[in-house]
Amino acid sequence: MPARILDGTALALTLKERVKQEVRALNEKGIFPGLGAVLVGENPASNVYVSRKEAACKEVGIQSKKVLLPENVSEQELLEAVAKLNADPRVHGILVQLPLPAHINGHKIMQSILPEKDVDGLHAYNQAQLYAGKNALVPCTPQGILHLIHETKIPLQGKHAVVLGRSLIVGKPTAMLLLQENATVAICHSKTPDLRAYTCQADVLIAAIGKPRFITRDMVKPGAIVIDVGITRSPENKLMGDVDFERVKEVAGFITPVPGGVGPMTVACLMENTLLACKNQTLLQKPSRKIVIGVAGSTKGTDMQALIDGIESKSLNAQIGLVCSDKQDAYILERARKHALPAEFLNPKAFSSREAFDMEMAQRLRAARVEIVLLIGYKRIVSKPLLDAFPNRVWNIHPSLLPAFNGKFDADVHQEVLNAGVKLTGATLHIVTEDVDKGPILLQQAVQIEENESVDSLKQKVQAAEMEMLVRAIREYSQGTLAPFKQESPAMERIQSEALQ
Repeated sequence: MPARILDGTALALTLKERVKQEVRALNEKGIFPGLGAVLVGENPASNVYVSRKEAACKEVGIQSKKVLLPENVSEQELLEAVAKLNADPRVHGILVQLPLPAHINGHKIMQSILPEKDVDGLHAYNQAQLYAGKNALVPCTPQGILHLIHETKIPLQGKHAVVLGRSLIVGKPTAMLLLQENATVAICHSKTPDLRAYTCQADVLIAAIGKPRFITRDMVKPGAIVIDVGITRSPENKLMGDVDFERVKEVAGFITPVPGGVGPMTVACLMENTLLACKNQTLLQKPSRKIVIGVAGSTKGTDMQALIDGIESKSLNAQIGLVCSDKQDAYILERARKHALPAEFLNPKAFSSREAFDMEMAQRLRAARVEIVLLIGYKRIVSKPLLDAFPNRVWNIHPSLLPAFNGKFDADVHQEVLNAGVKLTGATLHIVTEDVDKGPILLQQAVQIEENESVDSLKQKVQAAEMEMLVRAIREYSQGTLAPFKQESPAMERIQSEALQ
């Protein structure tokens, strides 16, 4: 009876759907998983692989960031690119696409990735954790192999497994995963004598040697699970695996095709690893103290809604102590009352000056034990009493519109960016000084502008960036990891320059 085909494409779709649902659940808590991919040179195969990973990110809702570097990039420049991704809180997983140019020490680059962001599972720490039988980020292909084997519903305990290949990416980690499930494992390689003696005993045979159709029918135990990791392109441009599929499927119990077997699972497991890395870095983060937030403004308050959502979902250890507005019918007050938040209208006509108005607002905010004041659609100039009451803790977030921002807050500002023909815009979270727009930058996030971008879609993307930044800033502030004063960095200046090109 012919073998049952283990459909990696279908299983990958199921796995990605599960990841997608979990990503949505994280989004509702104000957490947005992100993957950074570094691609060096113009290797066609590498370009294809990275494009597939980007498409998978889009499919499951993971934010992706691609760093393109030239073939002649120096090792130091590559290390600096990885360091930036390590430091970026929006990036939870990092992969450096292999192979790298000959002049670069690939091992050194892999070890420069933070272990908690090493979604390829190649850092020495993650490898040690795997070999010790502890939880770790596991290389994606071995992880996909185990998923496929589990689809057979055959327990691995006591089974004889043979792994052909001893690489750090596939062979060795696959053997460790099989050992963890109590299989008896043999690793074979090019120097193994009488290879057939091993393969014919294998209840589970995993071929990862890169030799097309090397595994023939007479090398396979009847009823065995055969996983084909190899992929080679024939002179006729046809993809082939390490297994002679058509003949081996007549004796095997289960078999993976090429293509459509292990390949799709590798990409799906990269999404799974990125999700796991994000959860480890956010849900298992250090304890935070509760922060009381004050809101002053007059607009619809989508930023405030992001805070409310984060607080109600318990992803933020915070509360809104008071919402103030100088407009009696401000929607921000209606939104606050809808959520049973304390809200007050302050009539500016009742005060002799702007300073007197801000002094009264500061007193009410302090009475509510507010620690951070968020300005939403507030007046452009902030007077000294409010700033003195909350030094470095009055914040304003707005579209920075890189590099086209000219200080305007009118309704057509996103249209102006599109008219400028730039490729990048963004949002900025400032510490407020007397000029709302010019204070020190706390956080800044870029937003890519696609071809044929509409004003509405751009506005939604920028608002999403604003809300994500705001939630992250409050979380990091409560954990003591957000610097209270941060100047604009040279890196951001380079982003602006590149956007103009």
